[in-house]
Amino acid sequence: VISAVGPERASIRLSPSTQFQDMGDETPVETWSYLTSEIQSKFPTLAYLHFIEPRANMFDSSVNLVDSLYHYRSLFKGPFIVASGFSTAPEHAIDIAEKTGDLVAFGRAFIANPELNKYDRNTFYTHDDVGYIDYPYYSEIK
Repeated sequence: VISAVGPERASIRLSPSTQFQDMGDETPVETWSYLTSEIQSKFPTLAYLHFIEPRANMFDSSVNLVDSLYHYRSLFKGPFIVASGFSTAPEHAIDIAEKTGDLVAFGRAFIANPELNKYDRNTFYTHDDVGYIDYPYYSEIK
């Protein structure tokens, strides 16, 4: 991607604590700190680095109010984006953004537009359009 569009227009999203499909890591801080350092060294002008806060699993609705990404944030000198659990904890999102200067990504709760529809967790990470593009459109009647 970098050779095609340049590092300023490329980024990467990392999930150091995921257990999905047996991707667990017994030493995540060491592993992902090394990876982050290498990205910083080789691609210092990367558009941004996007990290996912840990949760019990991708279908978990609990909110992590601990900043577990500080190890990696200190290693990457460019824009840093954090995600996972912020759409249901906006106060925590504001706190993280103000304390760190990070950008905060919101996703899960906004797939369905929370003002109009609740998302259906059973449709996440499937292989068809259900749960992604089949939510009702806004209508003046609502």
